[in-house]
Amino acid sequence: MMRRYFIIIAVALILANAGCEQDVKKAIPPDFIVNRVTDMYSMNDGRHFLFLSSNMNRKYDYGRLVMVEINDDWETTFVDSVLIPSIAGKMSVDSNENTVYVTSRDRSGVTRYRINKKDESYKFDQIDSTDGYVPSVLKTEKEPNAVIISPDGKRLFVTHIISGGLTIIDLKKWEKTETYNLRKGVTSIVFDEFSGYHIASHRESGLLSVIHSIETVSRLIVDVAEVNLDLPTDGYDIRSIKNASDGCLLYTSPSPRDRTRSRMPSSA
Repeated sequence: MMRRYFIIIAVALILANAGCEQDVKKAIPPDFIVNRVTDMYSMNDGRHFLFLSSNMNRKYDYGRLVMVEINDDWETTFVDSVLIPSIAGKMSVDSNENTVYVTSRDRSGVTRYRINKKDESYKFDQIDSTDGYVPSVLKTEKEPNAVIISPDGKRLFVTHIISGGLTIIDLKKWEKTETYNLRKGVTSIVFDEFSGYHIASHRESGLLSVIHSIETVSRLIVDVAEVNLDLPTDGYDIRSIKNASDGCLLYTSPSPRDRTRSRMPSSA
């Protein structure tokens, strides 16, 4: 109980009042390789971006992991792509930008891909065996979605949008080790360097989970606390949360006037 109390205090400090400036630019991926974008990642060079292109046909179609290059005018050029299971969830890229981990909602697991870099050019390669189209899937629970690599690079935290389960994957052994139950389906997860905790948003307005993990000699101990916040989402789900460079926590929720559009209010 005492640890949970300190976790709640920590998230209150994370979300303390601060000003976040907004500067929005738009980059449109090439139409021929992008269907429904579910996640994106900006490479460290500031020029290359990764997109997850998801497809809604579970039986026949496939999605794609796509890389594009964006110039100073925010015009995009196709670089490379690789097939992924049709209904992609989210992705996480390791700190060296060598490996991409992608959740597959239709196949209930995680796939992984290598980024090969040579002479400032990039190319995707499969790591695991394939069925002729996509690589084999490491099974987790039903409908995995948001995913993040632990700060030490040893584990993958996989959350699930239906059950709310939190599955831990050992990246060296490439196997599932434990699954913890959160109360609601998870939409997004980030790591906060200030507190040392992971923060997850849910399919419920204003509800966040704070996840504290401690590694012992024999295993990883995970403690979870739920925090209800009065966020201006007008009762809609929090769809995504991200860390900003100035310490702010940015989140998106659908607009009540148009659910196809999103807004990005911010709090510290």
